[in-house]
Amino acid sequence: MIKEVSPERFFGEAERLILGLVVVATIFIHLVWGGLVETFSFLAGGILGFLNFRTTKKEGIDFVKKIQEIFASDQKNLYNKERHVYIAKIYLKLLATAIVVYFLIAHLGAHPVFLISAFGLVYLSLTVYSFIKFFLFMKKEKKEILT
Repeated sequence: MIKEVSPERFFGEAERLILGLVVVATIFIHLVWGGLVETFSFLAGGILGFLNFRTTKKEGIDFVKKIQEIFASDQKNLYNKERHVYIAKIYLKLLATAIVVYFLIAHLGAHPVFLISAFGLVYLSLTVYSFIKFFLFMKKEKKEILT
């Protein structure tokens, strides 16, 4: 029997993993490059990526729950409205992130390569973690089905 996976638990574990990776990678960047600009840039990019992920995660879970309620109540026309509101929020968040990145680079002198690499680390680690959890889940479910 396939059990439902709790998105809150999954994303909670992912958040802890992401924060740990950002801290360890920031220490590594500081030890290897030794510059405060590079370290600050990487840490700022990691924090910005984490905050972006965290707010998107919260709204994403709420969006999925609303869509489930809409389909359960058989009101299909509300789906398009909810979807457009969610997409608009994502674009506004993207705009806010771009403004913060511009401010960090133009006014605080953050190094763009380290800023973007930390931001990418957040989403790369989330992707890898998702694949690992998915394959472990499928392996476990396959064993339960066969027994």
